[in-house]
Amino acid sequence: METKVILQDAVDKLLFWALNEKHADVVKHATEVFLKGSESELEMQGFNDWFIHDYRTKENKSISDLYIAEESPDQDEVKILKVLSSSVFSAFERMAIKDKMIVKDLFTKLDYLLDENFESSSVMLVRIYTMDHKHTLVESPEFLPDEYKSMLVKGMLEKYNEYCRLYAPVQMETFIKEHSLVLYRFLNIIDSTATEQALDEDEFIVHQSTYIIKESPKAHTLMKNNENFILSLDDEAGAVFKLVAGEHKEVIAEIVLADDRLEIECTSANALDHSKEVIEDLLEENATHLKDEVLHIDDLIG
Repeated sequence: METKVILQDAVDKLLFWALNEKHADVVKHATEVFLKGSESELEMQGFNDWFIHDYRTKENKSISDLYIAEESPDQDEVKILKVLSSSVFSAFERMAIKDKMIVKDLFTKLDYLLDENFESSSVMLVRIYTMDHKHTLVESPEFLPDEYKSMLVKGMLEKYNEYCRLYAPVQMETFIKEHSLVLYRFLNIIDSTATEQALDEDEFIVHQSTYIIKESPKAHTLMKNNENFILSLDDEAGAVFKLVAGEHKEVIAEIVLADDRLEIECTSANALDHSKEVIEDLLEENATHLKDEVLHIDDLIG
């Protein structure tokens, strides 16, 4: 059987298994991780692919790990499952050589030889599987508009440098594997800008304000008990609230409370001004304003 067919069958089987009702807690946690910091719950493009290949539980287990532990498959199936969990989703540039193609990872600079070709010469986002020392694609690539290449590279490198500074230095290959969610978020942003016909990066901005919080549990309780706030995510890493306003209770801001910081994100300056008034009236001395920012598309991919 062709390698591509074998891998696709394995992906489909693993996804069907993972979405079984008895794994609802895993799916719920994965969804929360995938949507954390998103503007809308509609931003689910790429979820199934990320969930099966790159998602890790709080115990750092992949979906393949969970399947192997529960179902005890034979060695041949375990081998295929390991191929899935070690696959790489990244951005690549291409160079055709006769009937084959060399693709170079924009971030790790690693080269992959593929047994297929593409007419487009723009940067592509795609997942590469390595099986029996051969590199294979299963899904069709997502080709990026040329104007997004520099934004993507700049944004990913900034995230990588920030991670190494805050936590510990890691190899770029490890970072890309563990943070592929950044690339899916980038695709969702591109889709949003295309839908809104806002391909100029200056037209896609977020107005943000940051506060220092003296007592985070107290701030959490006040917002949770206030009718103008909707708690949409709450875990060990932090909480995400939606601020609603007006007769129809429209969402005008997303508020992230993590550690000793609170961030407000809005799509307009007026909405941010109103949101700041609400927060300052509610939290009073517990919130100290730190800064206001206007973020562009390349600031938003993380």
